[in-house]
Amino acid sequence: MDRLLRTIGWIFFAALAVIAAIAMVDNRAPATVHFLDWQSADVPLYWWLVGAFLFGCACGATFVGVALIRARSAARRARAELSRSQAALEATRRTPPASTG
Repeated sequence: MDRLLRTIGWIFFAALAVIAAIAMVDNRAPATVHFLDWQSADVPLYWWLVGAFLFGCACGATFVGVALIRARSAARRARAELSRSQAALEATRRTPPASTG
């Protein structure tokens, strides 16, 4: 199953690379980006596409990284709680039952 997922990932990556290459070839015309009072230099449009893609990848990686850190922290806390609970269970198993009477 792991091999299948890895193969699907590589196929997806290859398809994305082909689409990016086609987009770069099709968008070679110079473009100027205007934002408020700022104006960029004339740069081929594919550089703006590549920049936007890389910016999106960086944002996605940041959000995934934060989620991964939170998940690992929660797992660490759960393991610690499990260890404490198991220790408490072992302690109660070793304690002889109280006699009623």
